[in-house]
This record gives sequence, structure tokens and C-alpha cells, in this order.
Amino acid sequence: MTMLRLSRADAVIAQGTLCVVARIDPHIVELRPLGGEDAPMSLSHLELLEQLSSGNFEVEYGYFGSRQAARRAMAGRSLLSLLSSAERQLVFWKIDWCETFLAAEASGGVSRSDRSCSAFISELERRVMGKMRQAANGNALPDILLRPPPCRTSLMGWVRIWERARDPMALVKKSRFNGVNARKIGRDREAILQRKLANYLHPNRILAPELHRAINAEIRERNADARSAGSATMPEISESTVRRRLAEIDNFELCAARHGVAEAKYRLGGYGAGLQIDVPLQRIEMDEWEIDLMAILAKGGFDISDARLRDLALGRYWVCVAFDTATRSILALKLSKAPCVDDALATIWMAMRDKTAIARRLGCETGWVQHGHPYHVVVDELLPDPWTVFEDV
Repeated sequence: MTMLRLSRADAVIAQGTLCVVARIDPHIVELRPLGGEDAPMSLSHLELLEQLSSGNFEVEYGYFGSRQAARRAMAGRSLLSLLSSAERQLVFWKIDWCETFLAAEASGGVSRSDRSCSAFISELERRVMGKMRQAANGNALPDILLRPPPCRTSLMGWVRIWERARDPMALVKKSRFNGVNARKIGRDREAILQRKLANYLHPNRILAPELHRAINAEIRERNADARSAGSATMPEISESTVRRRLAEIDNFELCAARHGVAEAKYRLGGYGAGLQIDVPLQRIEMDEWEIDLMAILAKGGFDISDARLRDLALGRYWVCVAFDTATRSILALKLSKAPCVDDALATIWMAMRDKTAIARRLGCETGWVQHGHPYHVVVDELLPDPWTVFEDV
């Protein structure tokens, strides 16, 4: 009778899928895929030998180092099934990087030094992508796998974790299972926390660490009574749990309780409807900005290497703009090397005349007909004494 010499510390790679030896007896070998949702495989020793001879399967003796490591890997597989498909694919992507690096390191193609590993990243990416495309059998790879390669520091961190544990769950972010699970603190401790929150929602405005100490002080008092009565005690609450509870409180309610309703309305109340503008040209706003003219011309498709634009490349320019608040249209633009009163006056005059001829000469698709007599001109320190100048206009 054929019987292969396998142990629980060994691994079988079945057509690229890493499998744990879950059970072995004189007749059957049960293999459990370490990743994915594939069902366990039960093969006779003769069938497994045929697969090994054909090259479809291969054995990695001592892959897990111990039976305890193999059991941890199988337990991690059951936890891995709780993750979403995208998260599982990301874990397998990390495993591919680790396995490909370890294979290259074993063959002498790369070392763990900064220079050697950093120079080998591009070749490592090519091998990993080739391995994933081969496993996909010509199908398109998921978007989650089409991501930039890891840096040397991240890769070495994954490799050290994978070498030690051989457990896919070890490559899942530790904060993955915090969230909802971390909020389950028990009915008694939850009641204490909610009662102490009233002290936080108070004009005395105590801090979160003070609230945390007050909660744990009451828990310790309860535990002292419980020990006297021979009952079970409660563990103390972490400060991060307290801060999560505080983050769940509505911002307006929190501000109103600690600073007053008036302050809450001032900070978090809704804004008004803005300026009440009834007709065009009722309010004209003017301002000036220093601009990078060459960058604007290049973005607009102009050839800035033209010799005629050589003088424009030297220094920066200022633009003075008149803007109609009601129609949100620009009434005038004036370009200059430095802001001055004459430019402001020219901008006002330009806002009051039809600019269709200018638009036609510039090759604009539409005319520039917006113009008229302004009712109210608003400036932001545009001129040292703007009102006298505008009255003259």
C-alpha cells in the first residue's frame, strides 16, 4: 500500500494554491487551501502521488515549522473568510510578493539589503504580475491588484511576518477588527460610561482624560464590592473607547452643552443667503492679482517658445478684474506690470463699453457684450483713495 511521508508541518502547493495538510491517515490525505473559498480536497495517497509526479502538485516539507503554526494558519483561513473579496485579494497579493521574494532570495538573486532589494523591486513586480496572470487563466485581474509595488520597508515587514507565522491573517491590518467589536464593553460598563458622559456635557468642560479616570474610578469601586461578595469583576475601559463615544456625540449638542446655545449657533449655525442682488451691475467687485502669465499662456495652448514672447517671460504681471456679482460675469480685464490708479480707471472704462470687437480679434467663440453703468463698485484696497477717483469717472 502506497503511503506518503507527510506531516502537519508540511504544505502542499496544488496548482499554485498553498494547502495545509489538515488530516492524514493510511488511506486519505485531506488538504485545506490556505486562501480563498475553495473546498477541502481529500485524496488517496496514490492519487496525490500521481499529482506530484505530473508536476501539478509539489510538497514543501517543514513549511510551517510546527504543527501549531499549521493550526494557526487554518484558524486564520476561517477568519479570512469573514473579510470582503477585495480585502482577501489584497492579502493574497501580499503573500505573492512574500513568496516571490523568498524564492528569489533562496536562488541568490536578491538580498535583504537596502540597495539590493530596492534595485530588484521592478523585477519582483514583473514576476508577481506574471504569477497572478497565470493564476487568472487569461481573465482580467481585479482592480485591487493593479496597484503600485510596495516599497522596500513595507515588503521586508511583510516577509518577516510571513516567515514567522505563515498565516494570511497576520498580513491583515491590525485595526481591521477594531470598529464594532471594540465598542462591545458590556451592559454594566456601558451604563457607567453613559452616566459619566453627563459630566462631560457640562459648562465646566472637563477633558477626556478626566472623564476616563472618573469612569474607571467607579469601575474599581464596583469591583471592590464585587470581590467582597465573591462576584465577577469588570475590566477597566480604555481611553480610546471613551474618545470613540465622545466622537459619536452630535457636534451641535456637544458645543451647546459645553459652551452655550448662542456659541453653538455662532459656530455651527447655517449661513444666510448671501448678498441680496436684484439686477445686473448693481454690485461690481474689483480686485487685482499677481499672475504667472507664461504658465497661463502655456495652459491655453500658446507656444511660449516663440521669440515674440521672450519679453513676457521676464518677471510677473498683474491683472485687474471687474466682476458683476449678479450675473457672475467678468466685465473687464486689464494686464499690467504693476498695479496703479491708471489701470483701475482703465478697468472701469472697459466695464462700461461693449468688448465684442476685442473678443472677435482674439478669436473668441462668443461676443463679449456684458457692459453698462455700475451702481456700486466694491474694492479691496485696490487704490489708496478709490472713492475720489471713481467719483471723477
